[in-house]
Amino acid sequence: RARVVEIVPLTPDTLRIVCEAERPVGFRPGQYVLFVIPGERGRRAYSMSDRPGDGTRLDFVVRAKPGGVATRFLFEKLRPGEVLDLEGPYGRAFLRTPVERDLVLAAGGSGLGPMLSILRAALLDGLADGHDVVLVFGVRRRGDLFDLEILEELAREHDNFRAVLALSEPTPSDPWEGEVGLVPEVLLRSVPDLAERDIYMAGPAPMIDAVLRACVFERGIPPARLRFDRFS
Repeated sequence: RARVVEIVPLTPDTLRIVCEAERPVGFRPGQYVLFVIPGERGRRAYSMSDRPGDGTRLDFVVRAKPGGVATRFLFEKLRPGEVLDLEGPYGRAFLRTPVERDLVLAAGGSGLGPMLSILRAALLDGLADGHDVVLVFGVRRRGDLFDLEILEELAREHDNFRAVLALSEPTPSDPWEGEVGLVPEVLLRSVPDLAERDIYMAGPAPMIDAVLRACVFERGIPPARLRFDRFS
């Protein structure tokens, strides 16, 4: 059980939900838990975006799914102070330690959540000291970007980290000087030594599948060096 302490809109269709668990949750960076939606059958999976810490703070990035039961509950009904039932942690796309190679993280939309957890642990806990870390974060339009302040602060404080931002559908009315294209193509273009790195990724299934094809079949990267969380 976890009490909701804060709900913060990040974009028109994305929220940050911060919870305080009744007892420590021993999760690893990149894992997720299942939300029990009151009155509904089944569960919904959401990844933690903070690093584990003492295991009581659980920070989630949640994107709305049109017509979704969980979306209606989380976006329209849930309020700070209420208690959620959670199950977990689950997931095998967590940061492997000790870190043996340079890292690249790829995030599509709300897939930034688990990648932030990995990124924070790698940098703030010193797990990736001595290794280069690159994050490729892609969304459709500029208004879909979020948590840029967090990424900018991490880049200022850690010389071994850089973030590559990409829009797949930039609009002429909102000038954009960053990368343009889908995450897989921007990843291949922005990280020339991709085959020498360990790769972590999270996002929509088409993005994950495209990155896997590009990495395994085009670059010959061993599948064991790729960890992914495919969102349904």
